Amino acid sequence: MASESPELPELPELPESPDPTGDRALPAPGPGGGAPCGDPFTHDAGRRLADWFAASARDLPFRKTRDPYAILVSEIMLQQTRVETMLPYYARFLERFPDPFSLAAASEEEVLTLWRGLGYYARGRNLLALARAVCRDHSGRIPDDPAALRALPGIGDYTAGAVLSIAFGRPEPAVDGNVLRVAARLGALEDDILLPSTRRAVTERVRAMTPPDRAAQVCEGLMELGARICLPAAPRCGACPLSACCRAFREGKAEALPVRRRRMPPLVDRLTAFVVEGPEGILLVRRPAGGLLGGMDAVPLRRDVPVRDAPAYMEGLPSGLPDGLLSGAVVRDAGLVRHQFTHRTWEIRVLHVTAGEGPLPPAARLAAALSADDGSDRESDAASDAASENASADGPADSPAARFEPRARLPHRPLPKVVQKILAAADRNEP
Repeated sequence: MASESPELPELPELPESPDPTGDRALPAPGPGGGAPCGDPFTHDAGRRLADWFAASARDLPFRKTRDPYAILVSEIMLQQTRVETMLPYYARFLERFPDPFSLAAASEEEVLTLWRGLGYYARGRNLLALARAVCRDHSGRIPDDPAALRALPGIGDYTAGAVLSIAFGRPEPAVDGNVLRVAARLGALEDDILLPSTRRAVTERVRAMTPPDRAAQVCEGLMELGARICLPAAPRCGACPLSACCRAFREGKAEALPVRRRRMPPLVDRLTAFVVEGPEGILLVRRPAGGLLGGMDAVPLRRDVPVRDAPAYMEGLPSGLPDGLLSGAVVRDAGLVRHQFTHRTWEIRVLHVTAGEGPLPPAARLAAALSADDGSDRESDAASDAASENASADGPADSPAARFEPRARLPHRPLPKVVQKILAAADRNEP
């Protein structure tokens, strides 16, 4: 997939959230999920699934439209986010940006502010870049050509498949963690579902079970089945419309599947955060593009400090910084903050720096010195934080790379959750 912008990684372990409208009673599938069937990856099985979805799908706003733009927005927002969490953001986003033209005309600052609290801010930046590309190259229409769709910022195989199937009725598979789990059980597949070869094999099996005239319902039916019936633990096989086709159910090993390799424990980065506060506000810096929190505003972070040895670090602080940088400043230990990314953990020593006998140095000088070796350019595991993917090199257009931000504006800034935790620690531990 040449020139593809990486898609946010799916989490095979992450189940869909409970039905926000209430888990309505499912229609009875009949003994064993209907009449016996052999191969689960056939049009017959696909039509059974489509019929079940048509009768029992949750009543969700993004299922009431076939507008490709609205469907694409919903799919981007649902990446690594629970349904009930994304619903109010989805409504507000479409109210403010009802089409690609209105979104393309917005500033990044406006988009990220509206996105604030949903997390994984690269998704918002990608949507903005996507809308501009669609308006520039496709006359404001989401393309229905698979190659053209996948070439847009932030679109990978899963999102492309979902949009092509649901919005355009094309039998293009959309394979995420839920679908991998469902397919592994249907076919009693004992290959590791985290392997690319397994994903490719499942993609072809899903393609084989998708009747061209029921592509949207099969795509959404597989998502629904994984979200409500074929759960990671204690699958509800008695309510499954495909249990008569399911090999794992017949062999009594549904709960033993899917197979996934043992995950490595999360990497731990030990950092120091500097909450520098002067008369003009809190020092914020722009994170380098491409790493963790790429392109986002944050406080200065350093990796070169033992996080557990606060007293020794406080004593040696001036020696690790340019001469006179914090002369006269008051540096206070505000405690530890821990933040978990997908495959990486940050343990952060928070230091609150305030002006003492003299003024603080300019924001740019402080940012350059205090952010040295923060480790953002060492981040090579794209799955460790979805927000690092396809990050824009440009931050919000109305903000310089380093500046003192007035405290009154901080609640309205699209700050990452980890930065919000750091600022809260500094405030909570005021002497």
